[in-house]
Amino acid sequence: MNFAGLANCLNDTKAIHEEFALVPVVHARMDELPPGGETKNRYANVIPLPETRVPMTKRGSDPLSEYINANFVRVSGKIQYIP
Repeated sequence: MNFAGLANCLNDTKAIHEEFALVPVVHARMDELPPGGETKNRYANVIPLPETRVPMTKRGSDPLSEYINANFVRVSGKIQYIP
């Protein structure tokens, strides 16, 4: 889109709001974390989605060793993770 097209698009705020309303809203819930997992999060309000969370191998009897606050994402066709 060129500059003129972008400028015209931005003038139609109703269309922008309608398009934004179609974007699905996905939220992770605190009760989806393993018990004690919130202590490993850098920010209390940023938690990983269960569907894309990076699973870790459990070490010994530590239940939190299998939890990391990171999600797999697809970037340019490659799967990467974001910590």
